[in-house]
Amino acid sequence: MYMDEKILGIVQARMNSERLPGKVLSPILGIPSIIVVLKRLSLCKYIDELVVATSDRKDDDALSAVVSREGYKVFRGDENDVLMRYYECAMLFGAFSVLRVTGDCPFVDPALIDSLLAFYISQNSVYDYMRLDVPNTFPRGLDGEVFSFQALEKAYNQVRHMIAQPAPQDAATLESIRMYREHVTYFIYKNPEIFNTYLIAGSEPFRRNYRLCVDTDKDFLLITKVFEHFDSIYSRASDVLKYLDLSPEIACINSDIKQRF
Repeated sequence: MYMDEKILGIVQARMNSERLPGKVLSPILGIPSIIVVLKRLSLCKYIDELVVATSDRKDDDALSAVVSREGYKVFRGDENDVLMRYYECAMLFGAFSVLRVTGDCPFVDPALIDSLLAFYISQNSVYDYMRLDVPNTFPRGLDGEVFSFQALEKAYNQVRHMIAQPAPQDAATLESIRMYREHVTYFIYKNPEIFNTYLIAGSEPFRRNYRLCVDTDKDFLLITKVFEHFDSIYSRASDVLKYLDLSPEIACINSDIKQRF
């Protein structure tokens, strides 16, 4: 990769969460959680530009306004076809590669993201797709994945081709199409014969089964308590995990929550 090959950080977020509506604007130390995510990502050395990709629904006007007011860029697109939202956003902002993060991960760690991006860059486009190995060797909530625009475009075009096939299509195919559209990189990592992919495993200190994402009230309670303990939105993931190791009464708050996807 060369200096002009832009890495665009796209954070997907919306207000209409099924289990915890409005979570992306819930305050963490007085700051909307989506802004916490963006402030942490702004510390990354290898992200050239950062944008929030939300839906074009009226429900997300408030989210768009908050993000814009804080000086961050916003792209608005289809609510349910998140693959298309990412593709159109990446096209508009001229991405060569895309870093994908979700807005419900306020502990996203800039050091881990930079490590991921540095390794991706060092491979000189050998890999189409690379991610931190969540949840096997990193906790949920420390997610980060990077992929080339070419891979995104190929996935988008292949899925559009599937959608364009004449009816009737069997139930399994329709469900696959739904998953491909809703989950941006699902088509990429489900088709290793088409895409060259790589998982980065976490070292022992990161191999914990904690939930550091926000999807329920219990998740947000845990997140809030951890941030209040450090009294900073910039606490390092490694320090957070050490704190949870020493605070089982905090770590267990959301241990019964089942991940949906």
